[in-house]
Amino acid sequence: MAVLVLGDLGLSPRMQYHALSLAEERAAVELIGYRGSELPPELIAHPAVTVHRLPAPPSLDADRGRWLWLDGGRRLAAQSLLLLRLLLAGLPRPDLLLVQNPPPMPALAVAWLAARLRRARLVVDWHNFGHAMLALKLGRRHPAVRLVAGHERRWGRRADGHLTVSRAMSAELKRWGIDARVLYDRPPQRFRPTPAADRHRLFRRLAAALDLPPGIGGSAGDQTATPFTE
Repeated sequence: MAVLVLGDLGLSPRMQYHALSLAEERAAVELIGYRGSELPPELIAHPAVTVHRLPAPPSLDADRGRWLWLDGGRRLAAQSLLLLRLLLAGLPRPDLLLVQNPPPMPALAVAWLAARLRRARLVVDWHNFGHAMLALKLGRRHPAVRLVAGHERRWGRRADGHLTVSRAMSAELKRWGIDARVLYDRPPQRFRPTPAADRHRLFRRLAAALDLPPGIGGSAGDQTATPFTE
């Protein structure tokens, strides 16, 4: 199986967890995304996970004016070719390709093409709408926002399956004719509640370092509780 994030892999905990969960079920996982932040040790060391780190594309210069469209087109073309080459020739044929959205461009179209050519099923995990995020920067009526929205709707609907992070997102996708199954985020096992004794020691140190009022860090004779840990 292949898990694709056209973003910093280290900043994509949900997709990391997908990859780790699939690997724990004895699936061979190809995890693909941009270089950047470090990945969790258990993911790097897992024998069933192979990580492919792609170079992040250069950021666009908004001051380029009329040339911004040309710069954006060139960047999308370069991203598409690099990603398509990897998906078609750089990894074993996957049974399933799971891709994160956003960003929709060029991920959705390239993933769809690669899935069809390699006879794999395509599943989109909808975290948000790419065009809605772009509209926050450019405004809802900007031509680029309309372009991304059309691309997102067209190629997203061609996937074989859909996941999403919330019921609200699922309801919004239904307006596009997309039936997405809600899969809530669940923290990996490395995240656990902090024991009360550890919390107590932390707040006592903070109270001393920040010179907080008496009692915030707990009484001198009480080694088990503070107002924050009771």
